[in-house]
Amino acid sequence: MASKKPEYASMAANRRHFNHTTDVRVDSNSSSGLNQEYNATWRKSLKTFNPAVPLEKLHVINNQPFKLNPAKISALKPSIQDTGIIQPIIVRTSNINDKNENYDIISGRHRYLAAKELYNDTGDEKYSTVPCLVVECPDENLDKMICFANQQRATLSLSEQYDLITSLKQNNKKDGTKYTAEEIGEMFGLSRITVFRILRLREINSYLKKYFDNEVLSILSLDKINSALNHEQQYVFYEYLTSLSPQPKNFVNSKVEMVLTCFNENPGASAAELGEYINEQSAKKAAKPRYKTKVYNQVSSEIPDNVTEAELDILVTRLLKEHFSKA
Repeated sequence: MASKKPEYASMAANRRHFNHTTDVRVDSNSSSGLNQEYNATWRKSLKTFNPAVPLEKLHVINNQPFKLNPAKISALKPSIQDTGIIQPIIVRTSNINDKNENYDIISGRHRYLAAKELYNDTGDEKYSTVPCLVVECPDENLDKMICFANQQRATLSLSEQYDLITSLKQNNKKDGTKYTAEEIGEMFGLSRITVFRILRLREINSYLKKYFDNEVLSILSLDKINSALNHEQQYVFYEYLTSLSPQPKNFVNSKVEMVLTCFNENPGASAAELGEYINEQSAKKAAKPRYKTKVYNQVSSEIPDNVTEAELDILVTRLLKEHFSKA
């Protein structure tokens, strides 16, 4: 529910802006702990709503982990031309020391840049200002607030998570120290192990990354693929996946194991050979086992068709007795 703190009582006319922005809608991948920390940080930081901040007073924060997407800016323009900016952008008072109050954009750069391009293209004054929520955000909380605010607005692919984590690891905190894996994990609701697992994406063939991003391949298989397959083999795996029709929604871990086994037995396997191997192994797995006892099935190709499991039990019992009596 939208916050109803007393200081917002005079803002009833602008309630529709808050309904969109102060309600926290958590992505299904976000942990409850992350949600609680986001809520606590957000509620504490929320300060004022300004319905019309001039474009020239807004500044994009450089060297932040979330990348700009020019296509997204272009896609926003028709909507802004139609209805304006409905959802306010999130800003903080800038550290620029001048007489006019300036703001740093925490979340909403694409909306700001789309409005700026429309203003530059048309000169229409309706694009010269944008609605903003001004939050209190000291430098030491800036990276965390940027991650919270932007993560809540989008579901991030594995590559995007990798880019974010890598960017944060390269940046110094305000005290000059580096972010630890634990601190980065707290920003995204991830364990330390998952942070390191995501960082291993750099070792994955760039083509194969597509299948991690669309979740056809699970992050849980990332370590195994990295450890067992070189880049050429990963590319062959990619070629095999692209050849499938329809495209798989989920390439299960048991099939990943088949891929690894195939390359272990035949390091130079082609995509076609990989496909044949997986089909053959899948057929064997789907076939009804000949015997209830697993070990009998493992050697079933050596057993005549007319031999029953009971007969095998008798044979094995006799052979074991003979073996141990000699010992």
